[in-house]
Amino acid sequence: ARALAGGPTGGWSRSAAAPYLAVAGLVACAAGAFSLAGGRLASRRRAVALFAIALADLLLFTADQSSLAPIYSSALAQPNAISSSLARVTGPDGRYVVVDAARAGGTDLDELGAPDLDVLSRQMSAQGYGSLAWAPYARATGTHGQDLASPAAIAGDTFDDLDVTALLVTRASFEVPVAAQGAGARGAGAAVRLARGAATTRYFGGSEPVTSVRLAPVVGGEVGRRALVRLAKSLRLVGGHGQLLASAASQVSVESGAVTARFEVPGGASGVRLDDPLTMSALLVRVTVGLSGGRHFSPTGPLAVAASAPHWRLDGSIGPYAVLHDTRAKGRYRVEGGTGVKVHELARSPWVATETVAVVARERFTLVRSVADVPGWSARLVSGRTSTDVAVRRDGLVQSLALPAGRYEVTFVYTPPGLAAGLLASAAGAAGLLVLAATAVARARRRRAR
Repeated sequence: ARALAGGPTGGWSRSAAAPYLAVAGLVACAAGAFSLAGGRLASRRRAVALFAIALADLLLFTADQSSLAPIYSSALAQPNAISSSLARVTGPDGRYVVVDAARAGGTDLDELGAPDLDVLSRQMSAQGYGSLAWAPYARATGTHGQDLASPAAIAGDTFDDLDVTALLVTRASFEVPVAAQGAGARGAGAAVRLARGAATTRYFGGSEPVTSVRLAPVVGGEVGRRALVRLAKSLRLVGGHGQLLASAASQVSVESGAVTARFEVPGGASGVRLDDPLTMSALLVRVTVGLSGGRHFSPTGPLAVAASAPHWRLDGSIGPYAVLHDTRAKGRYRVEGGTGVKVHELARSPWVATETVAVVARERFTLVRSVADVPGWSARLVSGRTSTDVAVRRDGLVQSLALPAGRYEVTFVYTPPGLAAGLLASAAGAAGLLVLAATAVARARRRRAR
């Protein structure tokens, strides 16, 4: 679908889907031929042809869900290198988000498991999955699949509230090939906005063999030559864990109003940091990164601004993904408006939506829980033999509770809205089927008796 729409696709995606699409095309042609010429066949041959097409389609679907799938379902319940590395980054409570619209991660992305399969790996994703995602949540986070997220949510505090500690990204979200920028390269849209008097960091989405960084002011900007040279000399490359590489530019040259800093970095770099001289009067600069293979790109992709320091910090890599750590993640539980409050999780079930925490508080406070306030959540406070319901309020996307002082336990329970009505309707439907079946059997017996 992305290829037909002119969107990004990875080589792995095309090669994996090609056999499936080829056979599906044959089934579609057969169905089309049957629609056009099936009426000319005898009734028995027509039934056989229709059955064969339906059977082929069913077998194709079954094969794609099992034999041709890149990851077997049995493997998802076993630890693998990708999930084990991710667990070390997120810890026991943190969540993760993957941004890989082109599926460049290939089978590594499948080894993480789709968000609704995280129950097997015991790891928590902040992404939705199709119709399972709550509409307000999907709109606010931009997560409607395993590999999508909104840049605005990443740049803001949405994922901080949801305790997302790891963001897995690829180069496609950070790098824009210079040849693909076109007219945009001459405008502010392809430029890097510098923070006056502060450092501006742009990540690459992976380690690259950088040989040069070219800086050019946006057309119409008033940047002095000396200030631009100072900017190039103060430029530093960023390593794979967010650290500044020791080597400065080995050579700085000026040509056609732009300055080029050349580097010798054997191990590659994962980002660039620009320290704005206080004397600069323009804050928009076009940045072009040159690589040893002759490729050039601009660090102005959709996540280049959203996922930047100091909010997001490089934390190495996992398989084909660079890992960004959210330095502002607020934790699974946070306390507001109280002192001396202790909250400790007692139990959590991966299969049933329940969770219990123990609370010790000297005064009244507000407990914020980093779980989406989807309709259906309720909370009950238990102190000794006393049990009372507590109102669950919405704080942005997550849950908030006003709790009293004391020592007690709070249990969160999720009951899907409309569950009772759904069960009743299902029971009525099953009963109706039984009545129809009994009626059919009775009629058949009467016919045989006659």
